[in-house]
Formats: sequence, C-alpha cells, structure tokens
Amino acid sequence: MSTEWREIAAAFATPPAEFRLIQYGTHDGAALPMARMAEAGIGGVMLFMQSNGYLRSDDAWRNLEANIHAARVAGVKVWMADDNGYPSGMAGGLVVEVDPAFESRGLVAVTQDGAGPGPARLEL
Repeated sequence: MSTEWREIAAAFATPPAEFRLIQYGTHDGAALPMARMAEAGIGGVMLFMQSNGYLRSDDAWRNLEANIHAARVAGVKVWMADDNGYPSGMAGGLVVEVDPAFESRGLVAVTQDGAGPGPARLEL
C-alpha cells in the first residue's frame, strides 16, 4: 500500500468529530452523557430546546447551556434544531405571535395536461 493510501486509511480510522456519527438528543432537556458519547466514537449531538415551556423557560435555557458546555469539554460538535413539533422553524409559535405577517405559507403544485404548443389557462 502506498504512503498516500496509508494516510487515507488512517484518516478513515480516526476521523475528526465533525465527520463522525451525530446522536440526536431528546426534547426533554435532559443532560446527555457527552463524555461517554465521545468515548463511543460519536462526534456530534443534535440538541433540541425542551418542549415544555419552549423558548420561554429559564430552566430549559440553563439545561441547553449545560449540554453545550459538556459537549465542548468532551470535544463533541453541537448542532441545534428548532423543532417543537413538525415542521421545523415555527419557534413554538413565537414568531407569528410577534408578527402574524410571518405566518408560514406554502405553495401548491398546479398541473395541467396539454397537447403541444398553444395557450393554456390555469384556474386557481
């Protein structure tokens, strides 16, 4: 095996944290065993804000801060998700509460069969 391939094989054997498995956390704000996760080869964790009192609970913010600190100490990367139910990005209704103009809107696909070139009219 060439030197180049040995270096590649070594990099695959011990990849940096950002290229390892990501463990999804829970929505309960529980403290995660970051050191044990790192020892098991997990390189990152997806953290979610505690659902109970979403974004409004001082305890939830403290729990999140404690998990981020523990991850930093263990060398585990952190990804944050804004999921309080699906779809993501609703921030628990807080965005719309502040300004109803920001309520999510969606697109609907409208299709029509055709028979070659010529005008088409779509009734919406």
